[in-house]
Amino acid sequence: VAENSAFAWPEVYFPGFGWVEFSPTPGLPTISRGGTEADPAATGDGVPVPLTGLGLENLQEQFPELAGGEEVVASASSSTNYGRWFVFGLGGTLAAVIVFGTGGLAYAWMRGLGGLEPVDRRWGQTVRLASWARMPPAASDTPTEYARELGARVPDLEDHVELLADAYVRHRYGREPIDEAETNRLEQAWRAVRRRLLPRLFRTG
Repeated sequence: VAENSAFAWPEVYFPGFGWVEFSPTPGLPTISRGGTEADPAATGDGVPVPLTGLGLENLQEQFPELAGGEEVVASASSSTNYGRWFVFGLGGTLAAVIVFGTGGLAYAWMRGLGGLEPVDRRWGQTVRLASWARMPPAASDTPTEYARELGARVPDLEDHVELLADAYVRHRYGREPIDEAETNRLEQAWRAVRRRLLPRLFRTG
């Protein structure tokens, strides 16, 4: 056994006992092996090799569960088990990353907007999505100014984003109520804005 394999844990097949875990780690005294003459009957044709002279005379004492001559069938090697646990661990890690990543994204998306009324929330989501797409408002921009800037930069966005900005300004600063019909129009406008801004999240230029 080479030094770089000193901590391997193979399973060795012992005639009459089956597959037995065997440690080649050099940490125990050298076994004195007497009777080194080979058994002429042990030709590999299915005849059991006697244990005398192999340093395995006490194998039955070490493994009482193997006594009785029954061969042990190896269901899987240790390396296979380690590989299986590695795959399970990797899969669990990836699943955790996906779950926590999705939860983190959902939290970042709704942070500070959950308790707002629909008209305010939709404008807040418009600003957040545009900012994630590298088009944030300037500190001096009013909602109306920012909506015009977005409309000028993104094709087919102007009417929809200005509708959202106008309703937000009237509701936020004028305390004007928004009825159900206008709420439905704002939802349609928000879907159009989202559809045009989402692809911009993945642009590199």
